[in-house]
Amino acid sequence: MYSKIIDEDNNVTIENVDLEDSSKGKLINVVQKLRQRRTDLNQLASEWASKRNELNSEVKEITTTAKEHKENRDSLNEQVQHHKSQRDELNEKASELKQTIKKLNSQDVDESQIDALEDDIDDLTMRQQTEVLDVEDERELVTKIDEKRDKLESYKELYEQSQQVDEMEEELSEVREQATEHHESMLEVAEEAQKNHEDMVSLFREADELREEADDAHEAFIAAQEEADTHHERVETVQDKIDDMPDDYEESTASEQNEQNDVNEEASDSLVERFQAGESLTNDDLQQISNE
Repeated sequence: MYSKIIDEDNNVTIENVDLEDSSKGKLINVVQKLRQRRTDLNQLASEWASKRNELNSEVKEITTTAKEHKENRDSLNEQVQHHKSQRDELNEKASELKQTIKKLNSQDVDESQIDALEDDIDDLTMRQQTEVLDVEDERELVTKIDEKRDKLESYKELYEQSQQVDEMEEELSEVREQATEHHESMLEVAEEAQKNHEDMVSLFREADELREEADDAHEAFIAAQEEADTHHERVETVQDKIDDMPDDYEESTASEQNEQNDVNEEASDSLVERFQAGESLTNDDLQQISNE
């Protein structure tokens, strides 16, 4: 698309120039126009090269910043997962505490129940030791004693736990508070991670757009450089024809020789200025400077 920026109307051709029969003066005039057009095209190529380099540099800077946002996002997402994991663990612990407290409150065991069971066990044990029982009765009595002992242990455990209900309720409150803190931290960090993600996407998109512009600028550089090279080839073609003309050529007058010298001097000055400015020169240009 950038090749269209080259105004082809300003191009100089030699298709309609009779290189064999044209006068030296006419050919010198053609060379002058060719060189000027070549200079303009080289300048245009240089401008597009600079534009391309600027865009590529900007792309590099933007891409670096985008990658920083990506690293920040990934780090923040790890923190999000950490807070989420902690929150879930605490919520699970809170649920277990709540169920335990509910169970303890529903199973109201007091000391009188424990005392009654202990008395029953003592009575049954005494009976076992003092009465003469057959095998079946003895077995039933032992089973009953074991059952009451198991129940006694369960009652004692429930009673001990019931004494800790207040502490468990306090722990439940603390666990819930910690879970809430982790949840709020998770939301806060997730929001920051999302912002970094959006910035990253926006910057990468901007870098892609600039990269396309840089590619277009490179195409423009190539188009201008190729056209400049084409004009350089035309310069060499016409200049070779001029150089082949004898000094006593009938059309070669003193004024034409002076014109040729002026053209060469002007072209040489232009090449030196371009060389000092750091522009790209062809081998022909460098050879001309050297000859001067």
